[in-house]
Amino acid sequence: SVVPLGFMKIPEVTNVVHPICLKYRSICERIKSVFSSKLAKDFCFEPYHVRYKPLESIPSIGVYGQLFSAKSFMDYHEEIQSYPRTDDLPRAVAAIQIWSDGMSATNFGSGYIWPVYIQFGNQCKYECHKPSRDAIHTIAHVPPVCSCIIIMT
Repeated sequence: SVVPLGFMKIPEVTNVVHPICLKYRSICERIKSVFSSKLAKDFCFEPYHVRYKPLESIPSIGVYGQLFSAKSFMDYHEEIQSYPRTDDLPRAVAAIQIWSDGMSATNFGSGYIWPVYIQFGNQCKYECHKPSRDAIHTIAHVPPVCSCIIIMT
């Protein structure tokens, strides 16, 4: 079947964009290095519930302030604990948060790059805000796809 395009015309491709080599670090290697570093000593590997009960007559309510106290984290934790064991190593969820933002690559000009970062949800959110905790890890720098992309500011 054919999808009618109506009045739209598909522009003819005249410029061929060649793929750009993407420089990146392996996420698995980054997980291994962070989980085996001194940073991991403060990580939460066992999820737990936090409840608040203001008065005896009011039922307690769940408090959700950390990623490792979320229901999905607890569900994944239970799932990996149920897998058949082939060794005596501990099992833990690596809660990875990935994001990117555009930044200027030059002082004067229009060069932009998009760094890709990861952060571990196993780390307390209050520790993540301290620069000395090295909580944010750069794993890639994505170059612009083509010069025809306009950055809206």
